Amino acid sequence: MMGREQAEASVPAWHARRTRCFPGSPGRLCVGAVLALALTSAAGGRAWAHSFGPPPGNTGAPGQGTCARAGCHASFPLNSGPGSLTVGGLPASGYDPGKVYNLVVTLQQAGQQRWGFEASALSSPGSATAGQVAGAFAVTDAVNTQLEPSSGTSTIEHTADGTSDGTADGPVSWQFQWQAPAAGFGPVTLYVAGNAADGNGNNSGDYIYSKSFPIPEASAAPAVVPGDVNGDGKVGIADVVLLLQGVVGLTTLTPDQQKAGDLAPAGTGGAPSGDGKISIADVVRLLRFVVGLETTLS
Repeated sequence: MMGREQAEASVPAWHARRTRCFPGSPGRLCVGAVLALALTSAAGGRAWAHSFGPPPGNTGAPGQGTCARAGCHASFPLNSGPGSLTVGGLPASGYDPGKVYNLVVTLQQAGQQRWGFEASALSSPGSATAGQVAGAFAVTDAVNTQLEPSSGTSTIEHTADGTSDGTADGPVSWQFQWQAPAAGFGPVTLYVAGNAADGNGNNSGDYIYSKSFPIPEASAAPAVVPGDVNGDGKVGIADVVLLLQGVVGLTTLTPDQQKAGDLAPAGTGGAPSGDGKISIADVVRLLRFVVGLETTLS
């Protein structure tokens, strides 16, 4: 019979840190270690099911790879199954710096019945900060998700309960939060890997999926320059003509164009110019500035 020291030594570190012990049980029953040892025996010397969370660094990010490889879950090529791996809640037009997003990873495949995932966010390849950790993950469902212990807040993954063992076909979903990085960080890529397993207790018969989701940094709204009605970066007679057309109804100005053309009355005592609407008075003031009769439009 294997001694306690031998048993503990054979358990991979990523299983050991998820072990739950019950002091009142005979022999101080440690669920994580017992399950890991059972899986070790079934798989010929190594635990394969990763039910307490996947080994770190298998999200498909550059330099990481996935578990669809020899010695892991190698029954089928990566992304070869008929299932799907999706992420909901991603910002469609780019992330706002520092904003917290509620994300949902969903995995499904007919014929499978145990599930897992791992996700990381890094600065996109080719960017000035390429490969750096991007933002931070936060657990919102501690039953089904956890932060990968060795990676701080840079990787999030399933727990033992989060494998939803016995849930035939899926879909199975995991919810968590991601806080975007600070302004100026640049484009981010979210890397997500999923395991649609057959629940047979070893590493055969499982399908690995991996997807990446580029997330650009949202562009800051361009500042509206007083008098630059057409937005070409300078104030000239073309702006006067466009503003006049808007005032007399020959064209419809956008909100930003109206804001740039709202110049009268002139601001006093540090107050901004304008009265919230455009009129011929705004055209006159802009024309006076263009021909040099006024030196400022503030």
